[in-house]
Amino acid sequence: MFDLSESFKLIQLSIMSNTAISINERAAEEFFRRAQEADAGALLEKAIEFYEMALRENPDHEMACFKLALLYDRR
Repeated sequence: MFDLSESFKLIQLSIMSNTAISINERAAEEFFRRAQEADAGALLEKAIEFYEMALRENPDHEMACFKLALLYDRR
């Protein structure tokens, strides 16, 4: 027999998981934006810090990874 309460728990977990993902992605985008601003202002170390923070929130953020590699190369 199908357990409705168990199904409801799975749906709640799925929603919570998706919310956490969207929060992390928003945080990653905000850190990425700040990193770009710091980079444009020639604040190399601050830009590196923000790109690293973006990658902690979303390790798959390709542009943050690419830009961070460029900054590491300029050090």
